[in-house]
Amino acid sequence: ASGTYDYYAFDIISTSHVTALDSSSNTVNGDDNTGPNGETTATQVLTVASSGTLTPSQAPDSPIKGAAYWGQNNVPFSKFRLTSTVEGQYIEKLTIAASVAAEIIDAAANVKSITLTYKNKAGSTLTSTQSFTSGASANFGWSYSGSGTDLRPYVPKDSNLDVAVAASLRTSAEGATQDTGVASTPTVFFSLDLTDTYNGSTTNGFKAVGEGSGTVLDGASTNIKSVSGKNNLYIYRVYPKV
Repeated sequence: ASGTYDYYAFDIISTSHVTALDSSSNTVNGDDNTGPNGETTATQVLTVASSGTLTPSQAPDSPIKGAAYWGQNNVPFSKFRLTSTVEGQYIEKLTIAASVAAEIIDAAANVKSITLTYKNKAGSTLTSTQSFTSGASANFGWSYSGSGTDLRPYVPKDSNLDVAVAASLRTSAEGATQDTGVASTPTVFFSLDLTDTYNGSTTNGFKAVGEGSGTVLDGASTNIKSVSGKNNLYIYRVYPKV
């Protein structure tokens, strides 16, 4: 039954049951009848589980708080870590958004597209880019037909996958807004977060498929939750020049 285990061990009953030949082809036997193992308790136990789990969190090396500028491309905003247990996981849906209500308008006005950097099962570093919607979110989706390169992000069994989030920002002509406050009171800032929903749907917000079990995890599954980006970035009109 899932979540339980039976255990067993294989032992040699006595050394008289072992016959061997040395390098001179002489027969060698054990010199007494003591069981070589001396134990019948298993030292390795396999537990049957119906599926694995997946937990999102901030990556330790998430980008620091800083400034970003109109028209700047591939600005590092966030980095998230996905941690698996029991089995590997293929990520098939993932949503990045400005999830704090007060930051949504600024994020939608300034972010043009989101680029994720991650690794697939082959260990290749890949990127995927999606446009940012007026709702301040980008929904990524991957699938695999069984042939060709599998582009899905892959979380190894009992290990981690880090997903880096970068943004390309709009220009003034594209509707970007700037921080007009003094340095101590910035007015345009936001973080980019990993969310468990897309347009209110946990099914569309996140999806992972267990490598062994085929079990699907979505935004409503155990341990799957929204994770805020570690830091806000502040938006300005131009690069400083000296």
